[in-house]
Amino acid sequence: MEINPKKINSSKIEPQEKLEGGNMKKDIRESKNDYYKIEDTRKNVNKNETISAPAMPASMPAPKDLDQATTSSLQSPTELLSEAWELYKSRRKTFLGIMAVPMLFFVISVFIFSGFSIVTMGFLSDSITYSDPFPILILFSVLYLIMIIVWIWSRVVLICAIKNSKEKIGIKELYKRGWHKLKPFFWVLILSELIISGGFILFYIPGIIFSISFVFATFIVITEDLRGMNAILKSVEYVKNYWWSVLWRLLFLFLIMVGIFIGIGLFSIMMIILTGILLSSVGEMANIIGPVLYLSNFILVIVAAISIVPLATIYSFLVYSNLKKVKGDFEFKPSPKIKNVLVVIGLLYFLITIFGMISAFSTIFSTLDNEKNKIVDTAHRSDITQIQMGLSIYYGKEKKYPESLSELDKYYMEKPYEYRQLNNGKDYEVCAFFEEGRECFSSKEETPIDNITERDLQRISDLEFISTMLEDYKTEADSYPLSNVISKLNENNSAVNEIKSANENINIPTDPKNPEYYYGYQSLDGESFELTARLENVDDSRCELEIKESSGICIYKLRN
Repeated sequence: MEINPKKINSSKIEPQEKLEGGNMKKDIRESKNDYYKIEDTRKNVNKNETISAPAMPASMPAPKDLDQATTSSLQSPTELLSEAWELYKSRRKTFLGIMAVPMLFFVISVFIFSGFSIVTMGFLSDSITYSDPFPILILFSVLYLIMIIVWIWSRVVLICAIKNSKEKIGIKELYKRGWHKLKPFFWVLILSELIISGGFILFYIPGIIFSISFVFATFIVITEDLRGMNAILKSVEYVKNYWWSVLWRLLFLFLIMVGIFIGIGLFSIMMIILTGILLSSVGEMANIIGPVLYLSNFILVIVAAISIVPLATIYSFLVYSNLKKVKGDFEFKPSPKIKNVLVVIGLLYFLITIFGMISAFSTIFSTLDNEKNKIVDTAHRSDITQIQMGLSIYYGKEKKYPESLSELDKYYMEKPYEYRQLNNGKDYEVCAFFEEGRECFSSKEETPIDNITERDLQRISDLEFISTMLEDYKTEADSYPLSNVISKLNENNSAVNEIKSANENINIPTDPKNPEYYYGYQSLDGESFELTARLENVDDSRCELEIKESSGICIYKLRN
C-alpha cells in the first residue's frame, strides 16, 4: 500500500514515540519531499519527450518511441570533427604507421612492374622490342589484386585501432588481429556494393538510400562481430529514423575532404610550377634533378592524401558510436522479408554485370579475331606479292615459271600457299585462304589492295623488288644507272630505260595509287642508290623524320 505524506498528521505523534522512532518527524518530512520530487519529475517527463529514457537491460526490448526521444542527443558535425582530430593527434603514429604499409607496397609494386616492363620491352637496348604483352598483363593483374587486398586489410586494421584506441597495441599486432576480420569485412563490402549498385539501376533513389543506410556495416563487422547480411541490416536499424541526420554529418565530412584535396591539388600545381622554374636555371642538370623533384612532389601528394584517410575513418566511426549510444540496447531481429528483397536487388545487379561482362568480352574477342584475320590476310597478300615478284624475276631469267616454289626459296615451302605451273611454264596459279575464302592469282592478275596498310606494305615490297632489278643491272654494267635528280620510275626516262634493259620481260612496279604517288630513284656516283616511296600512314616509324617534320609527308627511303 502506498502512503500519502499529505494524510499524515505529525502532531498526533507522541514525544516518546518521536524519540523512539529516531527523529521520525524528520524522516517523514524527507519522505514527503522525496515524493514531491518524483511527482515533479514525472510531470516534466510528460511535458518534454526529448529526455532520454533510462538504460534498460539488453534482454528488454526498447520502447517504440526511443529513437524520437533521443534525436537531440546526436553530436553536431563540428563536435564530431573536433573529437576525431583529438583522437587522431593522440594516436597519429599508430594511424600513419598503419597507412604506411599499403603505401610501401604501392611503391614496391611500381618498381617491380616498371623493372619487368623495361626488361621485357627492351627499353635498355637501342630499340624497343614489342614482345608478348600477356606476361606484363598477368603481372599487372596480380600486383593490382594484391594491392586491393593490402588496402582493404589496412582499412580493417585502422578500424581495429580506432576501436581499441585506449589500448597501446603495436601495428604488427593490429595487423594480426585485422587478418582474422578481413574475410567477413571483404564479404560485407561485396554485398553492400552489389545491393547499392542494384539500387542505383532502379532509378537512383534506392541506391542513395542504401548508401547511407549501409554505411556502418563494416564497423559492425569489427565491433559487434556480425557478418554478411546481418551486419548490413543492423546498420539499417541504426540509421532508421536518423537517415537525414547521418546524411548531413557524412556530407559535412565529404565537403571537408573535398576542400582538403583541392588544397593538395593547388599545392601540387604550385610545386610543379616552381620545379619548372628551378629546372630552367640549372641547365644540363635539369635531366638529373627534374625526375627526382617531380617524383618527390608526387610522393608528397600521395602521402598527404593517405594521411587524411585515418581522420575521415575516425570521424565516421564516431558518428557510428554516437548513434549506437543514442539508440541504446535493443533487440535486433533481422527481417527475413527485407533480407530477401535486398538479396534479390544485389543478385539482379550481379546477373546484369555478368551478362554485360560476357557481352563485352564477346565483343572484344570478336574484334580481336577480326583484327587478327585482317593481319593474317595482309600478311598473306604481302607474301603473295613477294612470290609474284620472285616468279617474275625467275621468268625473266629462265623464260618460264618454276614447277615448285622451292625453286624460288625454301621459305615459301613452309607457307600455307598452293602453287602450280600452267601452260608449260607460261603461266602459274598461286592460291591462299583469306577470311572471305580461297583466292587464286596468276601472272596476269595483281594482288588486290584495299586499305592503307596493305598499300604501304606493297610500296615497301616494290622498292625491295626494284632493288633486286638494280642489282641485276649492276651485274651487267658494273655500276648503277646514274641519276643526279630523283627520277620518277613511272615515267619514260633514261634511268627507267637502263633498268629495263637488264631486266627483259619484267615491268618496273608502280605505286598502288599511280600516278598520284610514284617511286623515285637517284644515284649520284653509280656506286650507291636511293629509292623513295611516299607512305600514306604518316605515323609509320619508317618515315624520314626531317621530311615529316618540315612537310608533314611520310617518305620511306631504301638505300643499298
